[in-house]
Amino acid sequence: MARLNDYLIELRIGKNPEIEKVFNLALQQVYSNQYLNKIENTITKRIKLKEKIMKDPNVVAWNQGTSIYVNPPVFNAKPIKEQMKYLLHELVHVLHHSKGFLFMRNFKEMKKLTDNLWAIISKHARNKGRFLTGKDIDSKFLNKEETLSYLMNDSINWKEITPEGRQQFINELKRSNMFQLQHPFWLKRLK
Repeated sequence: MARLNDYLIELRIGKNPEIEKVFNLALQQVYSNQYLNKIENTITKRIKLKEKIMKDPNVVAWNQGTSIYVNPPVFNAKPIKEQMKYLLHELVHVLHHSKGFLFMRNFKEMKKLTDNLWAIISKHARNKGRFLTGKDIDSKFLNKEETLSYLMNDSINWKEITPEGRQQFINELKRSNMFQLQHPFWLKRLK
């Protein structure tokens, strides 16, 4: 079973020394055991969780390579549940960009799922930004790699996609076998 402490160098962030434990619980709620095992067996480079102050109060977290950065004044002001959404969001990006032997993607099934979901969104969503985030968003922040990340944020607006598109989207998630879709984390997002 994947455990965050296997990958993180810096475990204590901000005011919450329990962030590692909470994040491990979140991982178990989000990903299937099979996929957690794949993460555990595939990631060879430690993921670094670091604090870095940004002057922009809209920036909560971001990633670069295998590092996840949090903006302490903004991140620490959020409740733990919100903090987890941001960390899960950034972890999706880290996994998405994880490369292995000869720069091949380590998580090809994640790329395939993302491509399939983006095709569904492109065909069936009235407005991609409002569907993924629940608000109007500049198109420069929208690309297929954000699809799974925004799912972690719990910001999907199902009114922005056709009923057929919604069903296809959910079926695609089920087919992937990557997630614990029966867990309340997902039931809330997919209702």
